[in-house]
Amino acid sequence: MSFIRKIKKKSGIYLAEVESYREEGKVKQKVIKYLGKEVEGKPVKRISTTEIDKIVVKHHGQIRILKNLTEKLGFEKFITKEILVLIYSHLIESKLSINKIEDWVDKTTILEELKIDRFSTKELYAQLGEFFQANFDIIEKSLIEQFNEYTREKEGIFIDITDTYFEGGKYLPWKKRKGKDGKYNKLIQIGLAITRKNGFPIHHKVYEGNVHSSKIFKDMMITLIERGYSSLTILDRGIHSKENIKLTKISDSKIIIGLKKDDKLVEYINRIDKEELYSEKYRKKLTKLSVFVKSFPYEDGRLLIVYNPSFEYVKRELMFERKEDKENRIKYAGFSLIYTDTDYDDKEVVRLYFEKDLIEKAFKLFKGVISLRPIRVWLKEHIISHIHICYLAFALLSLLNYKVKKLNMNGSNALEEMEGVFQVKILRKDGTMLWEGLNEVKNVQKEIFNICSV
Repeated sequence: MSFIRKIKKKSGIYLAEVESYREEGKVKQKVIKYLGKEVEGKPVKRISTTEIDKIVVKHHGQIRILKNLTEKLGFEKFITKEILVLIYSHLIESKLSINKIEDWVDKTTILEELKIDRFSTKELYAQLGEFFQANFDIIEKSLIEQFNEYTREKEGIFIDITDTYFEGGKYLPWKKRKGKDGKYNKLIQIGLAITRKNGFPIHHKVYEGNVHSSKIFKDMMITLIERGYSSLTILDRGIHSKENIKLTKISDSKIIIGLKKDDKLVEYINRIDKEELYSEKYRKKLTKLSVFVKSFPYEDGRLLIVYNPSFEYVKRELMFERKEDKENRIKYAGFSLIYTDTDYDDKEVVRLYFEKDLIEKAFKLFKGVISLRPIRVWLKEHIISHIHICYLAFALLSLLNYKVKKLNMNGSNALEEMEGVFQVKILRKDGTMLWEGLNEVKNVQKEIFNICSV
């Protein structure tokens, strides 16, 4: 009587049909035929090439982990499957235009994972219009609840503002404005708030290009206060105003904010002897650099004068190259101003302020990986929906960052790693399935699968 046996070899574990027999009084086994190889504890059938009609290979790894994260954040409660396809495409193929998504979908397992019978660009445009009508406050609050399941972060937030252009906008009578890069075009400003520790997005809002950043901060801060974020807010230069400082005090919030070197504030720099400041007494050693800090009482808080010799050298060199010899600009090169009303010592305030590059990286992801590039759509609802979709894609990426941190990688690295995981289907000539499975999965890919499934 024959039976199946595992045979270990250097190249792996093989399955074989064997039969026992006796020879000189000893029980031995002979192989009747090899059945295939065992992969991840499952048998892989050995197939004759004469049986094969077609082999179908599709991208699977990236889709699978994004689907898992989608379930963790509860997207299915407020987002249609067609919008999910667009969100995934932003993370996987950032430069893909909408009219090419159908071709991309066919090369992935996204329809199987999302249980979609068919996908069309026409239906996607219809869904974009409906998505614009959704109450995004409810969506953001739902996301915050899900992020709180991983870590409750009320101790600090970053707020920043970026801008992007849009082409078209036939029915949106916004005037062309000058952006941060000096170009003139129809401009949108986007305010974004993320948690300080893990960079989870907690609020965003879209504004016309001529709204002053201090007003955007005030508008966003009121919403964040209503949502219970009232501890520490860290802001970049340009958002500062006395009214906004008062707003944080009313909310029992503390603030760390960069200030512009206007005529009034440079008087504080003028009080300082640079040689005295550039000494061990005022030296604050941070992770990657040392700066020199002296503080003064200011607006019920402290004004920190931060001197960075390395930055001064770079700034002066740039001025010389550009033939900018304005005396004041050279005089104050290397100096930064930070206001705070916290009880943190000077070193901690400077460290926290310089940590704000987390939100700058968030906007780089918006404009790069997630593709908040110049928007080429015609209708206001499509423009706003596009930004909402970028925000949701960033929410997925921030959760992926959080999960794969223990593997010493970020979310973008993890997505790149999973690009090499494919679903393989081998079909007979009559169209029936001969075999279905994944290509050989590396250990790091298995770890990413496991982390994203819990």
